[in-house]
Amino acid sequence: HSGCAAIHPHVRNLTDVQLRDLASAGGVVGIVFCTPFLDGEAAALERSERQSEAYRSLSHANETGLFHLQADHLQATLPPLCLDRVVDHVLQAVEVCGIRRVGVGSDFDGIQRRPAGLEDASCYGNLAQALLQRGLDEDDVCAVMGGNMARLFRAVTA
Repeated sequence: HSGCAAIHPHVRNLTDVQLRDLASAGGVVGIVFCTPFLDGEAAALERSERQSEAYRSLSHANETGLFHLQADHLQATLPPLCLDRVVDHVLQAVEVCGIRRVGVGSDFDGIQRRPAGLEDASCYGNLAQALLQRGLDEDDVCAVMGGNMARLFRAVTA
């Protein structure tokens, strides 16, 4: 799961060359919902906030509890990243490697800040609607929202 370096050159994002290589190998990129991977301004705001006294003073008896406190703080303190930014990454990946090679890789279990409208898995319909509004047809949206990953999993576990 990753984003597109052509939109935001984060170290974890894939270049167009990498996306084409992934597609030619039969893979599927799962576009992540991790805001620092998706947008430069969002990444800078988060880096800055992580240095704040309010963030640094958060504490909890265990690492999981601290992770959730930090996530709640970032989500409440920083402006939300627009859902359209996720759609930008999906459409860039579709343009570069084709509709059959793009899915979603939310990473809800490992991110602390989520785009507006994608706060949890119950919000996937918001992404599907946004993809429809940006020009994908229903079959393509179904492919991105899970069909491509399901096809890949069937192929590799057959």
